Amino acid sequence: MPGASASTAMVEIQLQGDTKTTPVRLGPTGFLNRNGLGLKEGDVIEVRGYRVSANDVEFLVATEIEKNGKNLVLRNERGRPTW
Repeated sequence: MPGASASTAMVEIQLQGDTKTTPVRLGPTGFLNRNGLGLKEGDVIEVRGYRVSANDVEFLVATEIEKNGKNLVLRNERGRPTW
């Protein structure tokens, strides 16, 4: 995004499921790093969120992500960011 820095850039991952790959929007890099959520290719994670369609592209907006038993809430029940 224009004007984004290394810590404010939005992280988007590609979540590989059994039959398809889904783009998932997480949150700003700085927020994820501050909360100890380092991700790398091949990590096994669980993501909860809601589907959005914009400009003919469907993606998931993550509300929570779990990795190695650690759960991070990204958005509240109304979809508002927690950062």
